[in-house]
Amino acid sequence: ALGAASVREIERLNILQATILAMRRALNRLAVRPERVLVDGRPVATLGYDHEAIVGGDASCYVIACASIVAKVTRDRLMGALAVRYPGYGWDRNMG
Repeated sequence: ALGAASVREIERLNILQATILAMRRALNRLAVRPERVLVDGRPVATLGYDHEAIVGGDASCYVIACASIVAKVTRDRLMGALAVRYPGYGWDRNMG
């Protein structure tokens, strides 16, 4: 499942708390509650799910690396859609 936070949420909460909010949204969208979650980075006390935090997880854990690819492809597609909607801002060059 995917989760996101808006610009307003990032400005109101800060980037770390907005990231945690997006993680919780993604986890809450799953059809089955996971027994354990792998997180790329440090432990998240407020996540609300039993998890294992792995610093540099996208380089050392296949599952986290796959999730990172899904997130980046989703972001790139969003940037492409924004480029069509708002030409001239270079959103199509803000990919990768």
